[in-house]
Amino acid sequence: MFTMIFQLLKNYYSYRYMLIFVTVGSILLLMNRKNINTTESITRLKKQEFMDTELTSTSKTMKIKELRCEPWENEDYNRVIGYGLDNYVKLTEFPTEHCSDNSLCGARLDNSIEPIRFRDDLPVDACLDPEICVTVICKTATRLNFAQKLVASIWRLYPRIFIIIVGDRNNKYTNDHIWYKTVLSNRHRLLYIQENSTVGISAGRNRALQLVKTKYFFLTDDDIIPATKSSYNLTDMLYLMQISDFDIIGGSYSPHIFTGIWHAANSNQTMNSIDGAVSSNAKKGFVNLFHYTKYHYAKLSCFESCYHTDATLNIFLAKTADIINISGWDCKFKMDQEHLDFFLRAKIARLKVGICYDFLFDHISSSTNVVHLRRLQLKPYFEHLFLEKWNITYVYSFGRLQRKKRVVLSRFSDNKYV
Repeated sequence: MFTMIFQLLKNYYSYRYMLIFVTVGSILLLMNRKNINTTESITRLKKQEFMDTELTSTSKTMKIKELRCEPWENEDYNRVIGYGLDNYVKLTEFPTEHCSDNSLCGARLDNSIEPIRFRDDLPVDACLDPEICVTVICKTATRLNFAQKLVASIWRLYPRIFIIIVGDRNNKYTNDHIWYKTVLSNRHRLLYIQENSTVGISAGRNRALQLVKTKYFFLTDDDIIPATKSSYNLTDMLYLMQISDFDIIGGSYSPHIFTGIWHAANSNQTMNSIDGAVSSNAKKGFVNLFHYTKYHYAKLSCFESCYHTDATLNIFLAKTADIINISGWDCKFKMDQEHLDFFLRAKIARLKVGICYDFLFDHISSSTNVVHLRRLQLKPYFEHLFLEKWNITYVYSFGRLQRKKRVVLSRFSDNKYV
């Protein structure tokens, strides 16, 4: 009897001690594993910080070394119109006879092109932080949902960058609760201004430009957002801007690639274009404008996919002072032709323009784009203004005649946007 009781007690305490031992052992094992993980995390974090620091410092050194580009000494740089993006095929040479007494040719639009120059090192006051030295500006209409997507996509990459949105008069914008809340809660990094609904895209951009306080600004449309697969970012463009003498550097989105180089010739001057078309219907003092789309003057030897050209898309980084010096955009072009006019004036002012095809953006499509439909209706009117302003007879694009015509302006007299 006593033996049985003793055996039961022995087994009870054995199981009890075993349970305590297993519990304590498990706790110690978990604590040890947690310490190991913590140590590994700290070690990994320190290693990553070291790697980031090392990569940052070495990348700057490597880029500076890589960007010690020699100026183009090839005489073809100044003689030929440009090179194609495919196989860099040379085009026709400039005509020997220069234009005379015209606003375009008088400014020697077709004169020799100065190559891009590079620094040996970054300037002392260089800024590579877009959140400090870049302001984003955008002119929208009443597409506040587009503006919301734009600011959200930009802040996802640069949370502290300042954005200026200029929109049309919209007393009901408070009904858009998401946008209204975004504006109210982000006054330290977002400025939303409403202008008269007929002010137009050019005057709206100029309004935003007047409020820029940073050395650089980044222009974008409301239906364009940064692409996730972009090889370059705004920091890279800042670096290229400060290591070279570029004044404007643009990005790209597919399938629209509005870029290229300009050339002006007297309208009474025969000039073979890419497909053999020749200027005709000569008018004294008038010119033909040749726009070679998707062509460039040179490819940068030290920044892949970047080219020296005359125009880029409406997504570009620019020096604020230089654009103010050319008075920004011409306000008479409210809905169309403002892009062409802007880059013509930039070329006359000798601003150097580049485009990087790996600085990618996405274009947001809209099935009911009221702004686009309105622009199509008024396109003939603004084409007329453009031709009259520059005394242009015809515009050739990539060797193809664009039928930009002078029209009877009275047919648009009842339109509030003219």
